[in-house]
Amino acid sequence: MTAKIKLPVTFWMIAVLLLFWSIADAAVFLIDLLESRNPDVSRGVDLGTMTRRPLWYLCVLGLAIFSGLTCAALLLMRKKVAVVFAYVTFFAILIDISFGLYSRSQGVKVVYNWDLLYTILFFDLVLVIFSVVSLKKGWIK
Repeated sequence: MTAKIKLPVTFWMIAVLLLFWSIADAAVFLIDLLESRNPDVSRGVDLGTMTRRPLWYLCVLGLAIFSGLTCAALLLMRKKVAVVFAYVTFFAILIDISFGLYSRSQGVKVVYNWDLLYTILFFDLVLVIFSVVSLKKGWIK
């Protein structure tokens, strides 16, 4: 007979916060993707630079966002495969930031909110650390 581990309230609070963050991130990504394809919509941003983003970049960004959403959902379901999704999310965001820094160093005008990008990196670090700690403490199986 196995003993049940009582989860602390902080586990549920952090997991729900990460889920809400991931849902908001996915919504912003989808809105940005749809608006960048519609030349009639302008938010004061040069849409020409937004539509020049390579397809591979959009795929990596989508992978990062939706693997983070999957990770947060798996944490709430207490599945250990969430750790894999957390690492995928983190490495995809590193590729995203690297592409932005490389583009900027090449003199390409890139539309980035760097503060938001570093906030996303912070939340992805929290996601990785939290999922690994949850696995080590036996909170996810």
